[in-house]
Amino acid sequence: MLLLLRRASPTARPGRLLHRRPTLRRGFFDFQPLADGFITLANTLPIPPDWPQYTTTIIVGTVAARTVFTLPFVLWSRRKARKLEEVVHPELSEAALALREQVRQDVHDKKGTYEDYKQEMSKQLMAKRKELLAKHGTSPLAMRLVPLAVHIPLFLMISVTLRQAAASPVSPLARESFLTIESLASTDTSGVLPIAFGLLTMVNVEMIRQPPSPAGPLPPTLLKLLWSRRRAILDFVLRFTGIIAIPMALNMPGAVVIYWITSGLYTFTERLTFTTLDQRRARAVKAKQESAKQTSASLAIPPSLRRSPVDARKPIAATKTMGSYPHVLVPRGKNPSEGSARG
Repeated sequence: MLLLLRRASPTARPGRLLHRRPTLRRGFFDFQPLADGFITLANTLPIPPDWPQYTTTIIVGTVAARTVFTLPFVLWSRRKARKLEEVVHPELSEAALALREQVRQDVHDKKGTYEDYKQEMSKQLMAKRKELLAKHGTSPLAMRLVPLAVHIPLFLMISVTLRQAAASPVSPLARESFLTIESLASTDTSGVLPIAFGLLTMVNVEMIRQPPSPAGPLPPTLLKLLWSRRRAILDFVLRFTGIIAIPMALNMPGAVVIYWITSGLYTFTERLTFTTLDQRRARAVKAKQESAKQTSASLAIPPSLRRSPVDARKPIAATKTMGSYPHVLVPRGKNPSEGSARG
């Protein structure tokens, strides 16, 4: 990757680059001090001479900012999600079994239909779920919004800061290039990196839209009942974000596009790592459940009928049953009827 980083010549078509440089209007907050601080930081860091100075600062700064500010809240959300799966879902499953009989009896007494039963069951489950979420402090809405509430302001602040740094008429970003971007202060006329950012955003959106793992203790039908409404709204918002990502990146200076791609790659790596860990844990839980089922099934067999692995290879014809009691095994040659006749 480091071999792809290169500096642009100070005389690399400055007229064309400055012509496509976006301008930034000042709003209620002046980001110029932050932009000047970014330039100072890039000139202070001990970056090797062969590396592009400002591109390296953007990449390293993005990874550091995401690790310090957003990753702790993502880990907090995952701890809450694990508590939701391991504590709340089992209690909700037990409550669903009890509510099923109760609601069925109530609807039967009122001579209601099956649709009445489904509506009442859904109402009771939602009320019980709300009670359990408040009891254990595991609101799914908070688990999703808290990381976003930290990430979105940081994302906007860094984006506006880099755009402000690129909008200056004497910005040093105009003298540096990266891959298909001729100048960090101008837009990518080739459109390669903006399209790459759009595709990366769509991949991250699809990773978010993956349904919950069915390996948990909560039945999939119950999960569908509890999550279908909010998931439809979330899917619409995420798809809209993936659609507008490319046009937005096409109109941003190269410095902002590099930041967006770096942040998107960080998100992709983060989610891929957590998804792999979740899949491994789900397989371990499933294997543990299968082992528990086999153990309980073997304990249900009477000791007289249990056979060792060596005896399991012997044919059952070596023994015969006595009368109408098949669970009593009698060795061959010991006919109880003969003994009774002699008596």
